[in-house]
Amino acid sequence: MEWYAPIMMRHVHRLVLLGLLLGGAPSVAGETPPNAWSCSAAFHDMVEKLEADYIGLRLLGRDGPLSGYEERKAAFAEKCAAASGETCTKVLGSFLEFLGDGHLFVFERPEYDAAELAAFTKQARTHRPGRDELVAMLSQDRAPRGIVGRWTDGRSEIAIVGTGDRYRAYLLDPRVEGAETGDLKAEITPTESGFEGTYYSYEHAPRYVTARLHKEGTLLSFGAVLWAKLDSRFTRESAMVDPSDPSRPTLARLNEDTTLLSIPSFLIDYNEFRAFLKKHDKILDGSRNLVIDIRGNTGGNGIYFPLIEYFADRTLPASQGLVLASPDTLAYFRNQNARIYARVASNIENHMGAIVDGPAYPEKKLKPARNKIERVAILADGGCMSAAESFILHARALSSRVKTFGSPTAGVIDYTSVNALKLPSGTRNIYFGYPTSTYNKQVPDKGYNDTGIVPDIPIDPEVEDKVAFVLGRLE
Repeated sequence: MEWYAPIMMRHVHRLVLLGLLLGGAPSVAGETPPNAWSCSAAFHDMVEKLEADYIGLRLLGRDGPLSGYEERKAAFAEKCAAASGETCTKVLGSFLEFLGDGHLFVFERPEYDAAELAAFTKQARTHRPGRDELVAMLSQDRAPRGIVGRWTDGRSEIAIVGTGDRYRAYLLDPRVEGAETGDLKAEITPTESGFEGTYYSYEHAPRYVTARLHKEGTLLSFGAVLWAKLDSRFTRESAMVDPSDPSRPTLARLNEDTTLLSIPSFLIDYNEFRAFLKKHDKILDGSRNLVIDIRGNTGGNGIYFPLIEYFADRTLPASQGLVLASPDTLAYFRNQNARIYARVASNIENHMGAIVDGPAYPEKKLKPARNKIERVAILADGGCMSAAESFILHARALSSRVKTFGSPTAGVIDYTSVNALKLPSGTRNIYFGYPTSTYNKQVPDKGYNDTGIVPDIPIDPEVEDKVAFVLGRLE
Protein backbone atom coordinates (compact mmCIF):
# COMPACT_ATOMS: atom_id res chain seq x y z
CA MET A 1 0.00 0.00 0.00
CA GLU A 2 1.29 3.47 -0.84
CA TRP A 3 1.34 6.19 1.77
CA TYR A 4 2.45 9.76 2.18
CA ALA A 5 3.45 12.02 5.03
CA PRO A 6 5.35 15.29 4.75
CA ILE A 7 7.61 14.68 7.70
CA MET A 8 9.62 11.87 9.19
CA MET A 9 9.80 10.54 12.72
CA ARG A 10 13.07 10.76 14.61
CA HIS A 11 13.40 7.69 16.85
CA VAL A 12 12.41 4.04 16.56
CA HIS A 13 9.40 4.44 18.84
CA ARG A 14 7.90 6.78 16.28
CA LEU A 15 6.84 3.67 14.38
CA VAL A 16 3.50 4.09 16.17
CA LEU A 17 2.81 6.94 13.75
CA LEU A 18 4.22 4.94 10.85
CA GLY A 19 1.76 2.14 11.65
CA LEU A 20 -1.10 4.61 11.53
CA LEU A 21 0.03 5.84 8.13
CA LEU A 22 0.48 2.39 6.68
CA GLY A 23 -2.60 0.87 8.22
CA GLY A 24 -5.11 3.48 7.10
CA ALA A 25 -7.33 5.83 9.04
CA PRO A 26 -8.53 4.54 12.42
CA SER A 27 -12.14 4.75 13.48
CA VAL A 28 -12.80 7.55 15.95
CA ALA A 29 -15.67 7.41 18.42
CA GLY A 30 -18.18 10.20 17.90
CA GLU A 31 -16.51 11.34 14.68
CA THR A 32 -18.31 13.73 12.37
CA PRO A 33 -20.32 11.87 9.70
CA PRO A 34 -18.19 11.44 6.53
CA ASN A 35 -19.88 14.11 4.45
CA ALA A 36 -20.75 16.56 7.23
CA TRP A 37 -17.54 18.44 7.95
CA SER A 38 -16.05 21.80 7.05
CA CYS A 39 -12.54 23.12 6.65
CA SER A 40 -13.41 25.76 9.26
CA ALA A 41 -14.09 23.06 11.84
CA ALA A 42 -10.82 21.32 10.96
CA PHE A 43 -8.93 24.63 11.23
CA HIS A 44 -10.34 25.57 14.62
CA ASP A 45 -9.64 22.08 15.95
CA MET A 46 -6.06 22.22 14.63
CA VAL A 47 -5.47 25.63 16.21
CA GLU A 48 -6.77 24.39 19.56
CA LYS A 49 -4.39 21.43 19.38
CA LEU A 50 -1.50 23.62 18.24
CA GLU A 51 -1.91 26.04 21.13
CA ALA A 52 -2.39 23.28 23.69
CA ASP A 53 0.32 20.89 22.47
CA TYR A 54 3.12 22.70 20.60
CA ILE A 55 5.93 23.70 22.93
CA GLY A 56 7.57 25.91 20.31
CA LEU A 57 4.65 28.34 20.36
CA ARG A 58 5.02 28.69 24.12
CA LEU A 59 8.83 29.07 24.08
CA LEU A 60 9.00 31.55 21.20
CA GLY A 61 6.01 33.59 22.37
CA ARG A 62 3.28 35.18 20.29
CA ASP A 63 4.66 38.64 21.08
CA GLY A 64 8.26 37.71 20.26
CA PRO A 65 9.53 35.95 17.14
CA LEU A 66 5.96 34.85 16.39
CA SER A 67 4.38 38.30 16.57
CA GLY A 68 1.65 38.44 13.97
CA TYR A 69 0.38 35.00 14.89
CA GLU A 70 -3.05 36.25 15.99
CA GLU A 71 -3.50 38.26 12.80
CA ARG A 72 -2.53 35.24 10.70
CA LYS A 73 -4.96 33.08 12.64
CA ALA A 74 -7.82 35.48 11.89
CA ALA A 75 -6.89 35.69 8.21
CA PHE A 76 -6.74 31.93 7.81
CA ALA A 77 -10.04 31.47 9.59
CA GLU A 78 -11.54 33.36 6.64
CA LYS A 79 -9.55 31.34 4.10
CA CYS A 80 -10.69 28.06 5.63
CA ALA A 81 -14.31 29.21 5.57
CA ALA A 82 -13.99 29.47 1.78
CA ALA A 83 -11.94 26.28 1.30
CA SER A 84 -13.44 23.08 -0.04
CA GLY A 85 -12.62 19.61 1.21
CA GLU A 86 -10.18 19.11 -1.64
CA THR A 87 -8.15 22.24 -0.80
CA CYS A 88 -8.38 22.15 2.99
CA THR A 89 -5.11 20.30 3.61
CA LYS A 90 -3.21 22.81 1.50
CA VAL A 91 -4.67 25.79 3.39
CA LEU A 92 -4.03 24.22 6.80
CA GLY A 93 -0.44 23.50 5.84
CA SER A 94 0.04 27.07 4.63
CA PHE A 95 -1.05 28.37 8.02
CA LEU A 96 1.59 26.29 9.81
CA GLU A 97 4.42 27.54 7.57
CA PHE A 98 4.45 30.79 9.55
CA LEU A 99 5.83 28.92 12.57
CA GLY A 100 8.92 27.79 10.67
CA ASP A 101 9.08 24.25 12.04
CA GLY A 102 9.11 21.27 9.68
CA HIS A 103 7.90 19.04 12.48
CA LEU A 104 4.54 20.86 12.30
CA PHE A 105 2.53 19.49 9.41
CA VAL A 106 -0.75 18.25 8.04
CA PHE A 107 -1.31 15.32 5.73
CA GLU A 108 -4.35 13.57 4.36
CA ARG A 109 -5.31 9.97 3.65
CA PRO A 110 -8.68 10.28 1.93
CA GLU A 111 -10.91 7.23 1.65
CA TYR A 112 -12.85 6.59 -1.57
CA ASP A 113 -15.54 4.07 -2.33
CA ALA A 114 -15.50 1.71 -5.32
CA ALA A 115 -17.58 4.02 -7.52
CA GLU A 116 -15.27 6.96 -6.86
CA LEU A 117 -12.17 4.87 -7.61
CA ALA A 118 -13.74 3.65 -10.85
CA ALA A 119 -14.44 7.25 -11.86
CA PHE A 120 -10.87 8.30 -11.05
CA THR A 121 -9.53 5.41 -13.15
CA LYS A 122 -11.74 6.33 -16.10
CA GLN A 123 -10.70 9.96 -15.90
CA ALA A 124 -6.99 9.06 -15.61
CA ARG A 125 -7.15 6.91 -18.71
CA THR A 126 -9.19 9.21 -20.94
CA HIS A 127 -6.25 11.05 -22.50
CA ARG A 128 -3.23 8.91 -21.79
CA PRO A 129 0.00 9.55 -23.70
CA GLY A 130 1.57 6.50 -25.31
CA ARG A 131 5.09 5.32 -24.63
CA ASP A 132 6.48 6.80 -27.89
CA GLU A 133 4.89 10.14 -27.10
CA LEU A 134 6.38 10.15 -23.59
CA VAL A 135 9.83 9.23 -24.88
CA ALA A 136 9.62 12.08 -27.41
CA MET A 137 8.63 14.52 -24.67
CA LEU A 138 11.56 13.36 -22.54
CA SER A 139 14.00 14.09 -25.35
CA GLN A 140 13.32 17.82 -25.08
CA ASP A 141 15.96 20.03 -23.50
CA ARG A 142 15.86 20.16 -19.72
CA ALA A 143 17.86 21.69 -16.88
CA PRO A 144 20.51 19.38 -15.38
CA ARG A 145 19.08 19.71 -11.87
CA GLY A 146 15.49 19.95 -13.10
CA ILE A 147 12.54 17.69 -12.56
CA VAL A 148 11.91 16.58 -16.17
CA GLY A 149 13.27 13.09 -16.84
CA ARG A 150 12.97 9.38 -16.14
CA TRP A 151 12.38 8.42 -12.51
CA THR A 152 11.68 5.33 -10.41
CA ASP A 153 9.74 4.81 -7.21
CA GLY A 154 11.15 1.31 -6.90
CA ARG A 155 8.03 -0.20 -8.41
CA SER A 156 7.82 1.40 -11.84
CA GLU A 157 9.70 3.64 -14.22
CA ILE A 158 8.07 7.07 -14.38
CA ALA A 159 8.31 9.91 -16.90
CA ILE A 160 8.00 13.47 -15.61
CA VAL A 161 7.23 15.90 -18.43
CA GLY A 162 6.00 19.46 -18.70
CA THR A 163 7.10 23.08 -18.40
CA GLY A 164 7.82 25.51 -15.60
CA ASP A 165 4.11 26.10 -15.03
CA ARG A 166 3.02 22.49 -14.54
CA TYR A 167 4.56 19.04 -14.53
CA ARG A 168 2.89 15.67 -14.95
CA ALA A 169 4.26 12.27 -14.01
CA TYR A 170 3.14 9.26 -16.07
CA LEU A 171 3.94 5.58 -15.74
CA LEU A 172 6.48 4.75 -18.45
CA ASP A 173 7.26 1.15 -17.51
CA PRO A 174 4.77 -0.02 -14.85
CA ARG A 175 5.58 -3.14 -12.86
CA VAL A 176 2.49 -3.16 -10.66
CA GLU A 177 -0.47 -5.38 -11.40
CA GLY A 178 -3.30 -3.42 -13.03
CA ALA A 179 -1.14 -0.39 -13.85
CA GLU A 180 -0.69 0.65 -17.47
CA THR A 181 1.71 2.83 -19.44
CA GLY A 182 0.43 6.41 -19.50
CA ASP A 183 -1.38 6.21 -16.16
CA LEU A 184 -1.11 9.55 -14.35
CA LYS A 185 1.00 9.42 -11.16
CA ALA A 186 1.24 13.08 -10.16
CA GLU A 187 0.37 16.61 -11.24
CA ILE A 188 2.47 19.29 -9.54
CA THR A 189 3.29 22.98 -9.91
CA PRO A 190 6.32 24.89 -8.63
CA THR A 191 6.22 26.79 -5.32
CA GLU A 192 8.80 28.93 -3.54
CA SER A 193 10.15 25.87 -1.68
CA GLY A 194 9.49 23.08 -4.17
CA PHE A 195 6.29 21.73 -5.68
CA GLU A 196 2.70 21.05 -4.71
CA GLY A 197 -0.22 19.31 -6.30
CA THR A 198 -1.91 15.94 -6.56
CA TYR A 199 -0.37 12.50 -6.11
CA TYR A 200 -2.19 9.44 -7.46
CA SER A 201 -1.95 5.97 -5.98
CA TYR A 202 -1.70 2.94 -8.26
CA GLU A 203 -5.48 2.69 -7.78
CA HIS A 204 -5.72 6.32 -9.11
CA ALA A 205 -6.85 7.70 -5.75
CA PRO A 206 -5.79 11.38 -5.50
CA ARG A 207 -4.40 13.21 -2.49
CA TYR A 208 -2.74 16.59 -1.95
CA VAL A 209 1.05 16.55 -1.59
CA THR A 210 4.09 18.77 -1.46
CA ALA A 211 7.40 17.69 -2.98
CA ARG A 212 11.03 18.81 -3.11
CA LEU A 213 14.08 18.09 -5.21
CA HIS A 214 17.33 17.23 -3.43
CA LYS A 215 20.79 15.79 -4.09
CA GLU A 216 21.54 17.65 -7.34
CA GLY A 217 17.99 17.02 -8.51
CA THR A 218 18.38 13.24 -8.36
CA LEU A 219 15.97 12.66 -5.45
CA LEU A 220 12.34 13.81 -5.46
CA SER A 221 10.77 13.59 -2.03
CA PHE A 222 7.00 13.39 -1.55
CA GLY A 223 7.55 13.31 2.20
CA ALA A 224 8.17 9.65 2.99
CA VAL A 225 7.92 8.58 -0.66
CA LEU A 226 11.18 8.89 -2.61
CA TRP A 227 11.66 8.87 -6.37
CA ALA A 228 15.16 8.60 -7.87
CA LYS A 229 16.17 10.05 -11.22
CA LEU A 230 17.46 7.48 -13.69
CA ASP A 231 18.78 9.69 -16.47
CA SER A 232 20.56 12.43 -14.54
CA ARG A 233 23.85 13.79 -15.87
CA PHE A 234 25.01 13.59 -12.25
CA THR A 235 26.10 10.03 -12.85
CA ARG A 236 27.67 9.38 -9.47
CA GLU A 237 24.42 10.22 -7.68
CA SER A 238 22.35 8.12 -10.08
CA ALA A 239 24.75 5.20 -9.73
CA MET A 240 24.30 5.22 -5.94
CA VAL A 241 20.57 4.39 -6.15
CA ASP A 242 19.00 1.03 -5.42
CA PRO A 243 16.45 0.91 -8.30
CA SER A 244 14.29 -1.59 -6.40
CA ASP A 245 13.86 0.88 -3.54
CA PRO A 246 15.34 4.41 -3.69
CA SER A 247 15.18 4.73 0.10
CA ARG A 248 17.66 1.90 0.73
CA PRO A 249 21.35 2.53 1.44
CA THR A 250 24.05 1.66 -1.11
CA LEU A 251 27.82 1.31 -0.86
CA ALA A 252 30.69 1.64 -3.33
CA ARG A 253 34.45 1.29 -2.96
CA LEU A 254 35.95 4.38 -4.63
CA ASN A 255 39.57 3.31 -4.23
CA GLU A 256 41.60 1.12 -1.91
CA ASP A 257 41.40 3.74 0.86
CA THR A 258 37.91 5.23 0.44
CA THR A 259 34.35 3.94 0.63
CA LEU A 260 31.21 5.88 -0.28
CA LEU A 261 28.08 5.05 1.71
CA SER A 262 24.82 6.62 0.49
CA ILE A 263 21.85 6.78 2.91
CA PRO A 264 18.83 8.42 1.21
CA SER A 265 16.48 7.83 4.16
CA PHE A 266 16.43 6.75 7.79
CA LEU A 267 12.83 5.60 7.40
CA ILE A 268 13.93 2.02 6.84
CA ASP A 269 13.81 -1.06 9.03
CA TYR A 270 16.44 -1.07 11.81
CA ASN A 271 17.27 -4.75 11.41
CA GLU A 272 17.52 -4.35 7.65
CA PHE A 273 19.96 -1.46 8.11
CA ARG A 274 22.08 -3.48 10.54
CA ALA A 275 22.10 -6.42 8.13
CA PHE A 276 23.27 -4.09 5.34
CA LEU A 277 26.18 -2.87 7.47
CA LYS A 278 27.03 -6.44 8.48
CA LYS A 279 27.08 -7.51 4.83
CA HIS A 280 29.66 -4.82 4.05
CA ASP A 281 31.55 -5.09 7.32
CA LYS A 282 34.91 -5.99 5.77
CA ILE A 283 34.78 -3.12 3.30
CA LEU A 284 33.88 -0.61 6.02
CA ASP A 285 36.55 -1.89 8.42
CA GLY A 286 39.18 -1.84 5.69
CA SER A 287 38.59 1.78 4.64
CA ARG A 288 40.80 4.63 5.81
CA ASN A 289 38.29 7.19 4.55
CA LEU A 290 34.53 6.84 4.88
CA VAL A 291 32.29 9.26 2.98
CA ILE A 292 28.67 9.16 4.16
CA ASP A 293 26.31 10.86 1.71
CA ILE A 294 23.00 11.79 3.37
CA ARG A 295 21.94 14.49 0.89
CA GLY A 296 18.17 14.53 0.50
CA ASN A 297 17.64 12.38 3.62
CA THR A 298 14.50 13.90 5.14
CA GLY A 299 14.70 11.78 8.28
CA GLY A 300 13.08 8.74 9.78
CA ASN A 301 14.13 6.89 12.91
CA GLY A 302 17.25 6.82 15.09
CA ILE A 303 18.65 3.65 13.51
CA TYR A 304 22.12 5.02 12.84
CA PHE A 305 24.05 4.10 16.01
CA PRO A 306 25.32 0.78 14.55
CA LEU A 307 26.96 2.88 11.83
CA ILE A 308 28.49 5.36 14.29
CA GLU A 309 30.00 2.39 16.15
CA TYR A 310 32.47 2.03 13.25
CA PHE A 311 34.16 5.35 14.08
CA ALA A 312 33.08 6.38 17.61
CA ASP A 313 35.88 7.34 20.01
CA ARG A 314 34.06 9.52 22.54
CA THR A 315 31.16 9.29 24.98
CA LEU A 316 27.78 10.84 24.18
CA PRO A 317 26.71 12.94 27.19
CA ALA A 318 23.34 12.37 28.83
CA SER A 319 20.62 14.59 27.39
CA GLN A 320 17.13 15.79 28.17
CA GLY A 321 14.64 18.11 26.55
CA LEU A 322 11.42 19.82 27.58
CA VAL A 323 7.76 18.96 27.08
CA LEU A 324 4.59 21.05 27.18
CA ALA A 325 2.20 19.09 29.38
CA SER A 326 -1.10 18.44 27.58
CA PRO A 327 -3.63 15.58 27.40
CA ASP A 328 -2.57 14.73 23.81
CA THR A 329 1.11 14.57 24.70
CA LEU A 330 0.31 12.54 27.83
CA ALA A 331 -1.51 9.98 25.68
CA TYR A 332 1.45 9.90 23.30
CA PHE A 333 4.04 9.10 25.98
CA ARG A 334 1.76 6.61 27.68
CA ASN A 335 1.51 4.79 24.37
CA GLN A 336 5.28 4.26 24.14
CA ASN A 337 5.35 1.37 26.66
CA ALA A 338 8.90 2.11 27.76
CA ARG A 339 10.18 2.77 31.27
CA ILE A 340 12.13 5.79 30.08
CA TYR A 341 8.82 7.56 29.37
CA ALA A 342 6.97 6.65 32.57
CA ARG A 343 8.51 9.57 34.48
CA VAL A 344 7.65 11.95 31.63
CA ALA A 345 4.02 10.81 31.67
CA SER A 346 3.89 11.34 35.44
CA ASN A 347 5.38 14.85 35.11
CA ILE A 348 2.82 15.75 32.46
CA GLU A 349 -0.11 14.39 34.45
CA ASN A 350 0.90 16.31 37.58
CA HIS A 351 1.70 19.63 35.88
CA MET A 352 -0.86 19.95 33.12
CA GLY A 353 -0.35 23.12 31.08
CA ALA A 354 3.22 23.69 32.28
CA ILE A 355 6.59 23.06 30.62
CA VAL A 356 8.21 20.05 32.26
CA ASP A 357 11.28 17.86 31.78
CA GLY A 358 11.04 15.50 28.83
CA PRO A 359 12.59 12.06 28.32
CA ALA A 360 15.99 11.65 29.99
CA TYR A 361 18.43 9.81 27.71
CA PRO A 362 21.39 8.36 29.64
CA GLU A 363 25.05 8.77 28.74
CA LYS A 364 25.95 6.59 25.78
CA LYS A 365 29.39 5.07 25.35
CA LEU A 366 30.13 3.01 22.28
CA LYS A 367 32.99 0.54 22.28
CA PRO A 368 35.73 1.81 19.93
CA ALA A 369 35.95 -0.36 16.85
CA ARG A 370 39.20 -1.93 15.71
CA ASN A 371 39.40 -0.95 12.08
CA LYS A 372 41.33 1.29 9.67
CA ILE A 373 38.88 4.21 9.61
CA GLU A 374 40.78 7.46 10.16
CA ARG A 375 38.52 10.07 8.61
CA VAL A 376 34.77 10.32 8.19
CA ALA A 377 33.15 12.87 5.90
CA ILE A 378 29.39 13.44 6.12
CA LEU A 379 28.02 15.09 2.98
CA ALA A 380 24.73 16.94 3.61
CA ASP A 381 22.43 19.46 1.94
CA GLY A 382 19.27 21.46 2.58
CA GLY A 383 17.17 18.32 2.21
CA CYS A 384 18.55 16.83 5.43
CA MET A 385 15.96 16.98 8.22
CA SER A 386 15.07 15.51 11.57
CA ALA A 387 16.81 12.15 12.05
CA ALA A 388 19.40 13.06 9.41
CA GLU A 389 20.27 16.13 11.46
CA SER A 390 20.37 14.20 14.73
CA PHE A 391 22.70 11.71 12.99
CA ILE A 392 25.10 14.58 12.24
CA LEU A 393 24.94 15.87 15.82
CA HIS A 394 25.42 12.41 17.33
CA ALA A 395 28.23 11.51 14.93
CA ARG A 396 30.06 14.73 15.76
CA ALA A 397 29.60 14.23 19.48
CA LEU A 398 30.73 10.60 19.45
CA SER A 399 33.74 10.89 17.13
CA SER A 400 36.73 13.19 16.69
CA ARG A 401 37.17 11.82 13.16
CA VAL A 402 34.04 13.42 11.68
CA LYS A 403 33.92 16.46 9.41
CA THR A 404 30.77 17.66 7.66
CA PHE A 405 30.66 18.94 4.08
CA GLY A 406 28.09 20.51 1.78
CA SER A 407 25.46 23.10 2.65
CA PRO A 408 23.39 23.84 5.77
CA THR A 409 20.71 21.33 6.65
CA ALA A 410 16.99 22.15 6.63
CA GLY A 411 16.77 23.01 10.33
CA VAL A 412 14.07 20.58 11.49
CA ILE A 413 15.59 19.36 14.74
CA ASP A 414 14.93 21.76 17.66
CA TYR A 415 11.52 20.22 18.35
CA THR A 416 11.27 16.46 17.97
CA SER A 417 9.32 13.27 18.69
CA VAL A 418 6.29 13.56 16.44
CA ASN A 419 2.66 12.86 17.38
CA ALA A 420 -0.24 12.90 14.88
CA LEU A 421 -3.86 13.73 15.69
CA LYS A 422 -6.89 13.31 13.44
CA LEU A 423 -8.86 16.46 12.69
CA PRO A 424 -12.64 16.48 12.12
CA SER A 425 -12.50 15.84 8.38
CA GLY A 426 -14.79 12.92 7.59
CA THR A 427 -13.43 10.55 4.96
CA ARG A 428 -10.85 13.16 3.93
CA ASN A 429 -8.86 11.91 6.94
CA ILE A 430 -6.72 14.98 7.63
CA TYR A 431 -4.11 14.66 10.37
CA PHE A 432 -2.21 17.33 12.29
CA GLY A 433 1.31 16.46 13.39
CA TYR A 434 3.33 18.26 16.04
CA PRO A 435 6.61 17.64 17.93
CA THR A 436 6.14 16.65 21.55
CA SER A 437 9.50 17.72 23.03
CA THR A 438 12.62 19.80 22.49
CA TYR A 439 15.96 18.35 21.40
CA ASN A 440 17.56 19.76 24.55
CA LYS A 441 16.95 22.40 27.21
CA GLN A 442 18.93 25.06 25.33
CA VAL A 443 16.30 25.32 22.59
CA PRO A 444 15.43 27.76 21.08
CA ASP A 445 18.35 30.02 22.13
CA LYS A 446 20.97 27.49 20.97
CA GLY A 447 18.96 25.63 18.38
CA TYR A 448 19.33 24.87 14.68
CA ASN A 449 15.89 25.54 13.22
CA ASP A 450 16.82 29.06 12.10
CA THR A 451 20.19 28.26 10.54
CA GLY A 452 20.28 24.52 9.94
CA ILE A 453 23.46 22.67 10.88
CA VAL A 454 26.24 24.59 9.16
CA PRO A 455 28.90 22.30 7.61
CA ASP A 456 32.51 22.36 8.76
CA ILE A 457 33.58 22.69 5.12
CA PRO A 458 31.02 24.37 2.80
CA ILE A 459 30.78 23.35 -0.85
CA ASP A 460 29.62 25.84 -3.47
CA PRO A 461 26.22 24.69 -4.83
CA GLU A 462 27.57 25.05 -8.36
CA VAL A 463 30.22 22.38 -7.79
CA GLU A 464 28.88 19.49 -9.86
CA ASP A 465 30.75 16.55 -8.30
CA LYS A 466 30.56 17.15 -4.59
CA VAL A 467 31.86 13.69 -3.73
CA ALA A 468 35.00 14.46 -5.78
CA PHE A 469 35.34 17.71 -3.81
CA VAL A 470 35.23 15.75 -0.56
CA LEU A 471 37.77 13.25 -1.86
CA GLY A 472 40.11 16.11 -2.74
CA ARG A 473 39.99 17.39 0.81
CA LEU A 474 40.46 13.93 2.30
CA GLU A 475 43.45 13.15 0.13
